[in-house]
Amino acid sequence: MYSKRDETFSMPASRGHYIGSWDLGRHMKEPKIQMLRLPDEAPIPEMTEKKWQRLESCCTKQHYLVESLHTDETFMVKWYTESHPIANNLWDHFLVLKIDKEGNAVYTKDIGHLCILLS
Repeated sequence: MYSKRDETFSMPASRGHYIGSWDLGRHMKEPKIQMLRLPDEAPIPEMTEKKWQRLESCCTKQHYLVESLHTDETFMVKWYTESHPIANNLWDHFLVLKIDKEGNAVYTKDIGHLCILLS
């Protein structure tokens, strides 16, 4: 993702636990690495241990960074897919985390009037 706000290219790394950012003019060879933290006071409410285990066992996990041009907010969308070809079913689960400048990733269900398109 290119951030107009920070004028850097950023991408998730290490299963979405870190963000690497490059400013091609200033630190092209040494990216800025930011570790994301889930604050204790804002846990993901309906996530039981069993559901976390199911997410971690998914065969496909995609992590996308998106930035709103209108609100200057950054979000990470985690897309989990579990496929069972024999049973002919597919299970998708999305987590949307709002990321602040300090690297706090806060789970959110409501992104207001924003629309996130992934392709």
